[in-house]
Amino acid sequence: SKTSQSVWVLTLNGTNLGSNAAGTETLTVDAANNTSIFDLAGNAHTAAASSTTLNSTTAIADSVNASLGSTAGTIKAGFNNTAPRAQLNVPAGALDSDVTLTVDTSPSSMTKEQALKLIHDAGTEGDIISDIVSLEPHGQVFNSAVTLIIDITGSLAGTTPSRLQVWKRNGDSAGDAWYRMPSNLWQSSTGSIEISTTSFSQYMAVEGTCMKRTRLN
Repeated sequence: SKTSQSVWVLTLNGTNLGSNAAGTETLTVDAANNTSIFDLAGNAHTAAASSTTLNSTTAIADSVNASLGSTAGTIKAGFNNTAPRAQLNVPAGALDSDVTLTVDTSPSSMTKEQALKLIHDAGTEGDIISDIVSLEPHGQVFNSAVTLIIDITGSLAGTTPSRLQVWKRNGDSAGDAWYRMPSNLWQSSTGSIEISTTSFSQYMAVEGTCMKRTRLN
């Protein structure tokens, strides 16, 4: 609809479209031809078409569950559908039957402050650069690997830090210790970490700190 002499409001929810936008579309605006639009001086519109990607910014909960395992599917949690803080991809047949699986990006069993103290006490200096992601039910074992993608957050969002580490613990009780995962068990692309696993745990990304060594004579 036209709201002024220079502003038109465009929507995908118009006539004959049949559905709302999914958030993955590309919207292109152009004249029907080079003699369809003119300015006040009578000059024809000849500019190239303008396109933009329509990204869904609908907020999603920090904790999301779905019944998957036998059935394939994806669970996204935290922030929004386009840039979730965590995403779990479950292939068909990963379990013999569907089970309620949960991805929680703000588990009550562990805060970042608590986790940071625990890894510092274990002798590692650094900062947590992702949400703590809890996959539940804890201890769930799969017939084939599921994939967890964790978003790097804060000032390092969109990057792959040179001292990137992934830490894991196998439950959410006080006695479940955090340990550093070997680098061959995960991979990183710009701004995210991908982990393949056959059992559920808690995970977080850490940027390690270079420690100066002091020589004692």
